[in-house]
Amino acid sequence: MIESFALNPRVGKAVLFMADLCLIIIAMVATHVVRFGQIDAIFSEAKHTLIYFFIILSVYYIFDLYRVQNTLGGIKAPGKTFIAATMAFLLMNIYVYLLGPENYSGLVLGRGIMAIFFGIFALATSTIRYLVIHLLVSVNQKYPWFFISSSYELDTYTDLSHQRTFPVYELIKINYDINHDQELVAKLTGLQKKDVGGIVILDSLKLSPLIEKELMRLKFSGIRILTLTQFYEKMLFKIPLSAIHDFWFTTAEGFDLISNHLGLRIKRILDIIWAILIIALFLPFVILGCLLILLTSGLPIIYKQERVGEKGKPFTIYKLRTMVKNAEANGPTWSSENDARITFIGKILRATRIDEIPQVINVLKGEMSFIGPRPERPLFVIQLENRLPYYNLRHLVKPGITGWAQINYPYGSSEEDARQKLQYDLYYIKSYSLIMDLNILLQTIRVVLFGKGR
Repeated sequence: MIESFALNPRVGKAVLFMADLCLIIIAMVATHVVRFGQIDAIFSEAKHTLIYFFIILSVYYIFDLYRVQNTLGGIKAPGKTFIAATMAFLLMNIYVYLLGPENYSGLVLGRGIMAIFFGIFALATSTIRYLVIHLLVSVNQKYPWFFISSSYELDTYTDLSHQRTFPVYELIKINYDINHDQELVAKLTGLQKKDVGGIVILDSLKLSPLIEKELMRLKFSGIRILTLTQFYEKMLFKIPLSAIHDFWFTTAEGFDLISNHLGLRIKRILDIIWAILIIALFLPFVILGCLLILLTSGLPIIYKQERVGEKGKPFTIYKLRTMVKNAEANGPTWSSENDARITFIGKILRATRIDEIPQVINVLKGEMSFIGPRPERPLFVIQLENRLPYYNLRHLVKPGITGWAQINYPYGSSEEDARQKLQYDLYYIKSYSLIMDLNILLQTIRVVLFGKGR
């Protein structure tokens, strides 16, 4: 179990989630025992209990406390957990306040005992994550992954050793020559499950029957054997451009977002719901942003720009203007994170993502989805399609206000950044589900609160 927890991010996420679920119940029971000497009240109003669960777990998710790799933050992890617990405590108090005094009697956690509950829960959940840190550090240091490739392709995947989302695994690169397979057999023969996290093999690598037989033996002994694309998808949540080809797309599972008509209709309905909610919640902030732009730099307030949408069709995107007037007098240029053309108010609007809210107009018009690959400008699309393989596949789906690349990769303004984001976009198009969209939506809230990505 410990090995699975350490080696598989999804298993680790599930373990942390279930641990918090159990700790909420334990803290509720302990609170009622301390305060009342019995636990009958816990089951009296199930709907309120479920809402408490939803608030706490959602806040923890937004604070990114279920991504195992982010738990490796030393003392910062328990501290961040305590801050998240405090935020959940405040939200639950707001919920109790909105219910009104006439409903207090049926609450599992009324205002009088909520502080006791959160004292117990915050201490327990912070302690759990502190222990997880030491567990993961001690376990993962023992489990290197072996990457088997030909000599001329070994250096192609240098980014594997420097993944922010996969920082605790040592990657050992092994040069394989089919004419000297005995050397590789010698390295593999002595491997045991307790010595290795897994073996990664380049998809296109031709193996001798001897090596295939040895790998099969290792597979049945419990060692994980993955192709490079499987490793990227399962561990890094993106698709490696350098390892895929046309026929891979032909046989790969997924890509349901392209042709699943029912799923597309549901996604469209949810887009409209999200857009209406965003307008209702953030319209005052948009109006304030418009006034600040008008007062500090004058008209125009709304910035309109041509972007490339679904099936390569151009459309006009709407944003609050965050740059000086005539910012592109010399032609289109990549925008950078510390771009001198961005105004003071523009920096605030970008940091809070308020400048993006007018794009709900594009969503309501059907030109964009709430979640999808970010649309690019026609000139940049032409450049990137000529330089990056399969860049045009981004246009198989509607572009989005936020997306998988935006929550997983920092602000980018170069061809290499576009390459990295394309790998995340292809993963989204291949792996799309409504649950994934909800995941992206919640993580976008985290990005807005704590920064990262764009």
